[in-house]
Amino acid sequence: MEEMKSAKGKFTSDPLLGAAAGSTVRFARLDLATVSGRPEATGAEFWEMFQGAILMFGFATSNDIEVVGSAAMMAPGLAITATHVFADRVDTLLRGEIEAYCIGIRPEGLEIWHVRHLTIPPDRDISFLSLVAKSSRPPGDDYYLLGITTRLPAVGEPVRIAGFRAGTTIAEAPPDTYAASLLIAQGAVSAT
Repeated sequence: MEEMKSAKGKFTSDPLLGAAAGSTVRFARLDLATVSGRPEATGAEFWEMFQGAILMFGFATSNDIEVVGSAAMMAPGLAITATHVFADRVDTLLRGEIEAYCIGIRPEGLEIWHVRHLTIPPDRDISFLSLVAKSSRPPGDDYYLLGITTRLPAVGEPVRIAGFRAGTTIAEAPPDTYAASLLIAQGAVSAT
């Protein structure tokens, strides 16, 4: 099993609620051209390279968060994930019986997001997560996101995948320190 890494972060109220009139935050598209991986899924040596744009997606329990999969920040406060990673909990989530969170990792610590709203298109394995910040604002008020395209990659074109291992429990030990496993792989498209 791959080594788990840890990072520090604190849950807060929405840090943007108290922002001064006229203050700004920026969302910049992350350039993934510099991210590398091997053909087999391996632990990312520097998980901070995603600047919080690759997110752990999980559910709060009494004292930790159970990671069920990954999500990707696609626009300010909007992430996408695969519905199948939490299909067994959709009804309890929609009834408000459980709380869902997304957590990204940056060099300076964790970016914690509360899932405020969930949209699941019928008969699709994609879910849209409306997020509210629950950790301190990042340095320079710069958040990062990933680009999205509908272009089909060509045969032979390199593709990368990254995500957090499902089944991981993120618990505080020591306080405000969380551990998880991020996997990354790279390969070439073999068929379209």
